[in-house]
Order: sequence, then C-alpha cells, then structure tokens
Amino acid sequence: MRIWDAISGNAVQAFAMTDLDRSIPYVFWNEDGTQIGAYNRTQIVMWDVLSGNEVFLERPTERIVAAALQSNNELFYITSAGALTQKATEINP
Repeated sequence: MRIWDAISGNAVQAFAMTDLDRSIPYVFWNEDGTQIGAYNRTQIVMWDVLSGNEVFLERPTERIVAAALQSNNELFYITSAGALTQKATEINP
C-alpha cells in the first residue's frame, strides 16, 4: 500500500507488505492522523504513517463487518484497541 501526493503524483510513503487481499474498498486514517489503515471485510491493517511499519493486523468481528456494510463507504477510524469508530460513535466489537 502506498500514499501519493495528490498534486505532484509522487509516492510519499510505502507501507509494509501484508497478506491483505488486494481488493481494499476502505482506506482510513486514525483520529490524530498518525496511522493509516485498510479494511476489506476480512482483515484490518494499520500502518504508522511516518515509518510505514505495520502497527497491527486483525480479523474484523461480525459487528465491525455489519457496521461497515451498514455505513456504505463512509470514513472509518480504528482506535488503538482495534474497535471501529465511525463519525465519533464508537462501535465496540
């Protein structure tokens, strides 16, 4: 996974490779912008923005999957405990 500068098109950061399925419909930032994550209904991966290192990888619970399906491509946040947060409302798995 990579982040690109939207104006120049240059790659800003490359993130550690994982076994995450290549189809990633959801990409999100944590609340303070220090981590970026990807969610594909089977895995959640978070990376540290500055280093590009993987912070954690976990399998979503059924409640996280249900929340993701219900929200229809809204922006997601992941808390440090791994709970999915949407629009400041925490959903505890």
